[in-house]
Amino acid sequence: MKLFLVLTLLFGAASPAGARELLNPEPPSVHEDVASGPSALLGRAYKAASKLPEVPHLKTRGRLQEDLVEALLEAGGPVGLAREWADGISNWRGALGVAAISVHLAKEGEEQAAKAALEAARALEAELTDSTEQGWRRNRVRARIALAYAILGDKATAAGIQARIDATEGGMLSVYAASILDPELIEAQAEQLFELAAAGTSDEARFALEAVSVFYGRVHGDEELREKLFAGLLEHWGQVPLVPRIELLDLFARGDVENGAPALAVAKIDRIEEMVRTNKVLLEDQVALRARVALLRGLAGQGEAGVAMADEALAKYDEVRESINSIWRGRALRPLAEAYASLGQRMIASDLYERALAEAVINPNSRPRVEDLVKVSISITRSGIEPTRALELALERMANGVGEPW
Repeated sequence: MKLFLVLTLLFGAASPAGARELLNPEPPSVHEDVASGPSALLGRAYKAASKLPEVPHLKTRGRLQEDLVEALLEAGGPVGLAREWADGISNWRGALGVAAISVHLAKEGEEQAAKAALEAARALEAELTDSTEQGWRRNRVRARIALAYAILGDKATAAGIQARIDATEGGMLSVYAASILDPELIEAQAEQLFELAAAGTSDEARFALEAVSVFYGRVHGDEELREKLFAGLLEHWGQVPLVPRIELLDLFARGDVENGAPALAVAKIDRIEEMVRTNKVLLEDQVALRARVALLRGLAGQGEAGVAMADEALAKYDEVRESINSIWRGRALRPLAEAYASLGQRMIASDLYERALAEAVINPNSRPRVEDLVKVSISITRSGIEPTRALELALERMANGVGEPW
């Protein structure tokens, strides 16, 4: 059973709306003052990413720019500014950025603006005819477009688009469908998803089980069904690699927290910690995964245990730092900074972000430094901390210092 068939089952009857032509679509809203806050923080990173020469760095430049479009939307930044950034992307990721804007607007309930963005995204997607833009790239754009249609209630168009793309890119639609399925159908549809997880590819299994995690949160008050869904996760995740398994447990634990059951969450966090300690992963991931445990313990009300785990992760980083290539050190430090921020240790978080930037400067080439600048800026925004003056200066120096050699 393919994932798009599961989506059709989850959505149920097709919407009669179909793909309607828009009359007088509203233009994107004009952005407000962006002198401070997330818009300024991310805008500095966008400007730095835009300095990357298209030859030979078009792919990296487009990826970083589009990541910043999505981070701006996530932070509640001006949609008009996000559209300006998306329009400034030279490759297929410009279409992906506009599609992401349509999803954001649909979630915000801004129907007319979402439809206008959808029209623009579909026009851009139709232009992706170069051989290098076919396959997964175009499918990813189509998946975002389909998701916007689904959120707007046009399930028939969403399912029709998903039927033409692969499971890896279209899986997000099944996850969304799980959030709106009739509660009476959840148990039966969970069984369908478990069958897919057992028989499908690792990507299909991951998305199917992520959809089950949505069901888990929705039926939390039904103890028997809740436990059945969690048992099904453990029984059917055989094809899922270690880190995605941890990510799935993370989702289930957050479902417990959101439903006021921290003790259930702690049991899952204990399982994650055991997995982290007993499995071999890359050195930088040893730090990052411990940081994940620390953050989750804080969410579950175990603040002291969370700080202790964060401290252990920092000690682990100091222990293995020299064995981690400088390009990958930020991959360890950013999630650790986010964990400390979530645990209320904001000064430590700021110091770790500064440290991540200092590690990036070691590389003489600007391309990896721009990548670190973008990723640190996005991480700071997501952490919710206000950068210290020292961190602000470090970010400014990094942005101003990029240039030849790339």
